[in-house]
Amino acid sequence: MSARRAAGARMLAVFAVALALNLSTAAPTVMEGDGAELQTVAALGGVAHPTGYPTWTLGGRLFSLVWPGEPARRTTALSAVAGAAALGVLLRILGLLGAAPGVALAGVLLVAAIVTFRWSSIYPEVYSLAVLLFLIAIERVIQATRQPTPGRFLIAAAALSLSATAHFLFAPAAAVLGLVLLLRGARDAGSLARRAAPV
Repeated sequence: MSARRAAGARMLAVFAVALALNLSTAAPTVMEGDGAELQTVAALGGVAHPTGYPTWTLGGRLFSLVWPGEPARRTTALSAVAGAAALGVLLRILGLLGAAPGVALAGVLLVAAIVTFRWSSIYPEVYSLAVLLFLIAIERVIQATRQPTPGRFLIAAAALSLSATAHFLFAPAAAVLGLVLLLRGARDAGSLARRAAPV
């Protein structure tokens, strides 16, 4: 099995185990506070309290239409799926950064065991989706800076922008990554222009 396929298999296994655990322990019905508001807004349509959390609300609406089970549990499933996917993406990022498979898996297990992350993956809240979108943005920025092409820069910029729609928690870090992307893009554009200019 190639290294790439093995990494993909590990990522899928992490996702599957985390998803099974998240779904089996997820909030079973309507919760209280913000969770209840988000479940209701996602199931019935509308806007949650500011900032409205558009990505979670739209994702929750989709889950409320297609996921099986009781309506409130359907929207909670979005948090469970996003939390599991975030762990898979984190495993991929750690691999891209050169961590050995065992070390990467240990890092993922440590994150999975953090009480706040665990809670956000089984409760109807925006945080697991926010973590997932930010990790996707990080992974795309790594790809764009390592193998710069206009398409990769565009995808990385879009991923950074989308990460801000889930929660502003990662906005400062997203701004720094956006600046890195901008500076790297400007440097690469100048290099391409110099190579293309006639002598």
